[in-house]
Amino acid sequence: MREHSEPEPEETATPAPVGGPSASAGSSPGGTGSSPGAAGSSPGGTGSSPGAAELLEYLACGLVDRPDEVSVERFEEDDGTVVLELAVGEQEYGRVIGRGGRTAQALRTVVRAGAGDGRRLVVDIVD
Repeated sequence: MREHSEPEPEETATPAPVGGPSASAGSSPGGTGSSPGAAGSSPGGTGSSPGAAELLEYLACGLVDRPDEVSVERFEEDDGTVVLELAVGEQEYGRVIGRGGRTAQALRTVVRAGAGDGRRLVVDIVD
């Protein structure tokens, strides 16, 4: 006797929409500095770059073995360029730079995209 069964559908629920209005709701702690219009509105001209510094620190901590040695300092130059200086433990630089600088370039790309305020942003890895 031969058994016959119908294949069950793989998907039973519809996936959540990507990039909806609530997609960026929890992207930055406290909800501050995430809107592009905030760049010129806060005193001292900090804009969303503090969020970029926090993002850089978060990403770097995920790459290294000793996240307590990760530090990010933020500077603003006269022309409005925001400079983020990333420092890690002495033995950790290879992890944040990567082969051929690929990891460092990826960090720069993600942090620039995360800043989203239209200002020039430079990420330096310093010793």
